[in-house]
Amino acid sequence: MHDLEFPDSFLFKTGERIIPGSVSGEVLSRHYARYVFAADFCPGGVVLNAASGSGYGSEVLLTRAREVYNIDISEQLVAYGNRRYGAHNNHFLTMDAQKLLFPDRYFDAIVSLETIEHVPDAAAFLTGCARVLKDDGVLIVSSPNRVMTSPFSSAPVNRFHVKEWDFDEFDRFTGQQFSLQGAYGQALVPQRKAAQTWSLAARQRITDALPGSVFRFVKKNIRHYQDVPWSQVKILDNDVVQPAGRDRFFPNGDGQAYEVIILVLKKKHF
Repeated sequence: MHDLEFPDSFLFKTGERIIPGSVSGEVLSRHYARYVFAADFCPGGVVLNAASGSGYGSEVLLTRAREVYNIDISEQLVAYGNRRYGAHNNHFLTMDAQKLLFPDRYFDAIVSLETIEHVPDAAAFLTGCARVLKDDGVLIVSSPNRVMTSPFSSAPVNRFHVKEWDFDEFDRFTGQQFSLQGAYGQALVPQRKAAQTWSLAARQRITDALPGSVFRFVKKNIRHYQDVPWSQVKILDNDVVQPAGRDRFFPNGDGQAYEVIILVLKKKHF
C-alpha cells in the first residue's frame, strides 16, 4: 500500500474510504466520474479538495488545475495521499473541513464531493468555504439525494452520514451563502423499496460483525479488485454527470431519479 499499511477493517469493510484496490470498479467509476466533472471548473486555478480521503481524485483535478490542496481529518489518509500522489503542486494537509485554516479568498475553486453529508456542522463548513473562496470562485458540492438513498427513514440509512437532503432542501441550505449556477445529477436509478432500504441497514450490521480479513479475501481473491491508474478506470454511462432540472431529483412516472445531487455554486456578496 505504498509503504503505508492500513488494517483490513479500515480498507475493506465499509467502502466509505475510497482507496483504489479496496473497492470495486463500479464504485471507482461513480467517484472518478464526479472528479472528471469537477475538473472542468478548475482550469489553471488553485483548488481545495475538501475531505479528500486518500487523495485519489487529486490526479484528475490536476489535469486542469495549476495546484491542489487536499485536506482530510484522517492523518493516515493524508500520509497515504502524500506518499502516493504528493508533488510540488499537490499538497496534503491534516485539517478539519469545519475549520479551514487558509487565508481569505485563497482558492479559485473548491471541490467537495460526498463530504457534506458526513460533516456534523455543515453550515460551518459552507461558511469556511465562502471565506476562503475568491469572489469569482466556484464551489462544486455533491451529496446523496435522500429521496433515493433514505426514502423510508427520517435519518440517513447509511450510518456514516449525519444528514442527507432532497434537492429543494439542499438548494435552500446552500442558498444561504451561495447562489446556484447549475444543478447536475448522477446515477439515474429507481427509488428503493422499503424492503431494500431495511435490507441495506441489515447488511451494514452483518458487515460490522465480520472481520475485515473476510472482506479482504473476497474482494482480492474472488471479486479481483485491482489498483489501476485512474485513466484506466472505466466510467460507466450512468455515472457520467448530467445537467438536471429539479424534477429529475424526484421519482417521475418511471419511478426514477438521480441518486446524487451536484451543485455548482458561487458565493453571495452581502
